[in-house]
Amino acid sequence: MKKVAILLLLIASCMAFSVYKKYMVEDPDALCLDGTTPAYYIKYGDPTKWIINFEGGGWCGSAAGL
Repeated sequence: MKKVAILLLLIASCMAFSVYKKYMVEDPDALCLDGTTPAYYIKYGDPTKWIINFEGGGWCGSAAGL
């Protein structure tokens, strides 16, 4: 049982260290709610599958869209 737990822990730790590439948004009008420059991360893998996660509950829009 101990060997199985160690193996599962090793697999989980390897999955946690996935390589993501950070991209900074270059539009000077694009800002996070706290005024910092926004960024997004991409992890390349299967090009037929997408996951988009907006963490933190921010707001996206423009003056024209109000």
